[in-house]
Amino acid sequence: MHRSLQRVATWPEATVLHCGHGPATTIGRELASNPFLTGVARPVGA
Repeated sequence: MHRSLQRVATWPEATVLHCGHGPATTIGRELASNPFLTGVARPVGA
């Protein structure tokens, strides 16, 4: 999952994501607020 998030983080910020749990979002919004993408949280074993 960690590698997938790193790869997704390189996509254009306007890219819309439909994650399956909650409303649609964008890469830009997730880069600014998702703790696994901002570096606040780390996946176990990463």
